[in-house]
Amino acid sequence: MAAEHLRAAITAALEALDAGETRYACEILLSALEDGPTARRYSCEVCAVPFEWAGQLAEHVDRVHDGEAAA
Repeated sequence: MAAEHLRAAITAALEALDAGETRYACEILLSALEDGPTARRYSCEVCAVPFEWAGQLAEHVDRVHDGEAAA
């Protein structure tokens, strides 16, 4: 879920709470939770930082660990 979408969901839930619509606020938050980030498949062998794509891991290894970890 993009940060903007998450922010919009939180804002909508807060507005619903302010209006006394607690069930609607819960529905909004539960929906946002379901749409949240998924488990990340690639982890750095040196520091265990997780990444969604192999390219992100390779870039991390090059920048942070000077390419010394196996991607």
